[in-house]
Amino acid sequence: MNRTANLPQAVLHNMVGLTAGPEQTLYGRSGMQPIRSRNAALLLLWLYFHDPADSGSLHAVDIDTAASDLDCHARTIRYSLGVLSRSGYLAFRPLNIPGRVDVILSGYMDMYRTAREGGVGYLTLDSYVFGQICQFRDILSLRATLRLFLATEAASRQDGDGAITEMTYRDIRIAVSSHCSRHRVRELMAQPAFRAIMDARANRYTAELHLHRQYAPAAVKSRLRADAEDAIRNKISGWSIGHGRRKKTFKLLPGEMDDLSAIALRYPVRCLLSALDAIYRSYIQQGLEMGSLGALTRTFARQYARGHGWIETDGAA
Repeated sequence: MNRTANLPQAVLHNMVGLTAGPEQTLYGRSGMQPIRSRNAALLLLWLYFHDPADSGSLHAVDIDTAASDLDCHARTIRYSLGVLSRSGYLAFRPLNIPGRVDVILSGYMDMYRTAREGGVGYLTLDSYVFGQICQFRDILSLRATLRLFLATEAASRQDGDGAITEMTYRDIRIAVSSHCSRHRVRELMAQPAFRAIMDARANRYTAELHLHRQYAPAAVKSRLRADAEDAIRNKISGWSIGHGRRKKTFKLLPGEMDDLSAIALRYPVRCLLSALDAIYRSYIQQGLEMGSLGALTRTFARQYARGHGWIETDGAA
């Protein structure tokens, strides 16, 4: 039984952008070997869940917590860390604290870049979908599910929530593995964990797939923006401008909330809130001109997500 409730609160209430599509996580990129271990693939996804933005560096990762979330033994986590390290996906260092390691994820500079921007692209999962994926007991089923989820997500993004993706068994076999036969695909689509994510119908030569509405891109964006707007309101509720009698409550201008919540579609909400904190200290409290709040916030969020740290400013945007 998977204990996905142990994942961070931010993951339970928000969608997380992962540079963990099949091209990177399961098939390998330049300098990386394909992952052939189911536990290693799930561990890499788990690591991205816990820290997809802090410069690719995770401090004091608890091996026992990872083992509990992934329903395996701590020895399995240690072995999987070695597999991922040898394959080029990460580097790790044991700490003096028992059961804790520091992890650096490879390729973090490509996080949140689309394929058009030269990134690897990213797959969007929430804790529920991740929990369903954890129920597949072999790497072939895991690999096929992620590939089919990615295909149906792309179709929903392009054609709307009701889009049906039709793939031939030959295309699935080419995309996943030569061992992914028609019989294996049909067995996979019949599993409850698969049907919890998407509807599937097996025809003679093709498979028809339909992503459940709550996991379609439009629904994902709606939930992300709603959560981001609530977090932004809580963040700025205590902001003020000026001092003494001239002190007044800070208010967003028309359209600024839409600009700010749109940033949450690209970066984790904590990056957005940290960016707003820095802008409040560096600009608003100092009474400096900042131009477009949305553009400035996006710049700070990008710097934080890519690990460059905050750039000290004298007020120049």
